[in-house]
Amino acid sequence: LHSASPPVGLGRESAHLEKMITDAVNGHSAVTGIHGLPGTGKSHLVETLVAQAVGFTVVRLPVEPGDTLTDPVWTQAFDRIGALGPVYGAPEDRDPKTEQLRRSLISAIRATGRRSAAPVLLVLEDCTAAQQPLAELIASAVLDPELGASAIFVLTWRDNPDGSTLSFHEPFARHRLRPLTLEQSAEYLARRIGTVPDVSVLAELWRST
Repeated sequence: LHSASPPVGLGRESAHLEKMITDAVNGHSAVTGIHGLPGTGKSHLVETLVAQAVGFTVVRLPVEPGDTLTDPVWTQAFDRIGALGPVYGAPEDRDPKTEQLRRSLISAIRATGRRSAAPVLLVLEDCTAAQQPLAELIASAVLDPELGASAIFVLTWRDNPDGSTLSFHEPFARHRLRPLTLEQSAEYLARRIGTVPDVSVLAELWRST
């Protein structure tokens, strides 16, 4: 685990993700959701996590077309999004084909971990409403006590301008990111470009975003 300075204004969220990595190394799986308006640092936070997950097998979802290294079940899962039945509740309450897919996801995670002899980090960025049922199913697979592997699933999604957001049923931690304050914006620029614009310029930039 490589510790690094957390993204500006995201110290609490970064600490939680870093703990997830440590826990996964010790055999504990977890799921976390990160959401907020565009530009609040979701991608930055995810890339910081990926950089810290040294030794993990990282699977970015959905997989790129033509990817021959990742288990084909992930491509099949995204191809079947429109045909998914109810994904909530106990396994016996799910549509049989949906539960079969969930079991296939468990097998894929388990096989990926065994092949690499390392924890698995699953990343789904910009989860859409259409992808939400599958995201629920992946979360259920990762949190299944019979998974038999160490895995982390991190997903991000965008909030709407009116504050509404996706609502998930699976019991996983969620972090809602807020826009940077004026002071945090100054710190961010100092880190990125080594200097901070005049206060009046910075304030105008901050207001315009």
